Amino acid sequence: MKGHTKSKSGEEGKVEQEEKTTPPLDHAQVSIESNPSRSVDSRGAGPETLESQKLVSKMDWYVMPLLVAVFAFLSLDRNVLGYSAVFGLQKGLHLTSDDFSWTSSIFFFGHLIGLPFHSRLVQRFQKRLGTYISLIILSWGVIVSLTAVCRNRAGLFSNRFFLGFIEAAMFPASILIYSIWYTRKEQALRSAFVAMGQPIGTIVGGLLGRGIGELGNTKVETWKLFYIIFGSVTFLFGIVCILFLPNHPCNSKFLEEDERSMVIERVKGNLDSNQVDWKWDQFWEFFKDPQTYLLFPIFLLNTVASIAASTFGSLVVNSFGFSALQTTVLSSVPVGLIQIAILAGTGFWASRSKHQIRLLLSAACNALSLAGSVLMRQLPEEDKVAKLMGFYLTSIHQGSSALAISLVASNFSGSAKKTTAATAMSVAYSAGAIAGPKFFNSDQRPMYTTAFTMLVVTSSSLVVLPLMLRVWYMRENSRRNRLFRKPDADVAKVGGLETEGEEDLTDFQREREFRYVM
Repeated sequence: MKGHTKSKSGEEGKVEQEEKTTPPLDHAQVSIESNPSRSVDSRGAGPETLESQKLVSKMDWYVMPLLVAVFAFLSLDRNVLGYSAVFGLQKGLHLTSDDFSWTSSIFFFGHLIGLPFHSRLVQRFQKRLGTYISLIILSWGVIVSLTAVCRNRAGLFSNRFFLGFIEAAMFPASILIYSIWYTRKEQALRSAFVAMGQPIGTIVGGLLGRGIGELGNTKVETWKLFYIIFGSVTFLFGIVCILFLPNHPCNSKFLEEDERSMVIERVKGNLDSNQVDWKWDQFWEFFKDPQTYLLFPIFLLNTVASIAASTFGSLVVNSFGFSALQTTVLSSVPVGLIQIAILAGTGFWASRSKHQIRLLLSAACNALSLAGSVLMRQLPEEDKVAKLMGFYLTSIHQGSSALAISLVASNFSGSAKKTTAATAMSVAYSAGAIAGPKFFNSDQRPMYTTAFTMLVVTSSSLVVLPLMLRVWYMRENSRRNRLFRKPDADVAKVGGLETEGEEDLTDFQREREFRYVM
């Protein structure tokens, strides 16, 4: 229904004239009841009232710090491999350079195998999501601690495989968390804020590593101390999460009854946040969606590039000529601070800007990363300070990764389609992480010619791909604006179905009112 028809012919002409002058929607969904007392954001921000703002602030203060901490521990436990390598892991377990490369890759084989398993469980138990995440944290804390009892590469490979299998839960879980707590407009800033947990973990890990490295002679080898201490702290944090990490808006103890209803009402525009039934038509629709084939390589190449600043960051910086203790700090603290600044800046700018700039910011981050890659690739060996600056510039690409995650949360609608998208992007992440270490050949130390060439190629591609995706989003939004100039205010009719925001429909099925953010 395109307008409110009236019985008088003069009135009908007036209404028809008003329709012709109605501007098209520019952004996101509008599918809520018409209410003059409410101001609705065009990208799905929902009712903008003082009460709503206070509720968002309450959620931010309770949910966000815990999620940041979760990702900080995730980063801490992933980076421990690099720290321990500087302090004797390879010598202690008699690992060749190729063995060490496979130690990094085997983690992500476990990650790949665990993804379908966790993606389905996360969707199935989304109303107990906090408990699920807490059990994952407890499990990975135990596995990290057990690394210290490994005596050869077979034991280390097995340990890393199961660690990857367990941690695979975190990507689909994070995508779901954004959908059940926040509107589409709010997700960019929150995903960037949560992503700050990774550089925070990098900073804390570097400082802890420096302290552990200075312990000197102990009965336990230094590389083993890293795993015992990091794993134990992670396990203790898992207990904290069991006590405080909320499960779902419908049963969260920190919210009052009316606040729970408000949260659920606010995210109705997401449509898929309370669905648990699997729909195969949505699964297949994901593979027909053009954005899939641009987002997948973005995630893949982002991860290949990130290897230089995570697993191999310590070895790269050490190759510039710094000592083990210097390397532990130089490869972590400055990188973490840079990434925090980039994530805070891009997240705040993307959420506050009146324009759609997520993909423009992504391309800009990768352009700076490209400059750093060129410096590391082209500068001579003796310019270690300049090469270190190049290394720091490559870490700016982290802003692009966070913005890409926010697009998955915002631009795929339908429970099964969004779950499939989260799984596919995590597969891209794992594939990139498996491939990345293969470019680091110890025979090329300290120049790492192949690895730095790879960084130049991936960074160049990551400047172009976000711009291509932006063009597709703009064209698709324009097409929908031409076809559907104005959605119904009271009830959105999509695909012949009437819905007030409770149907589990995809972004294709909701093309009347769904506009992509970019």
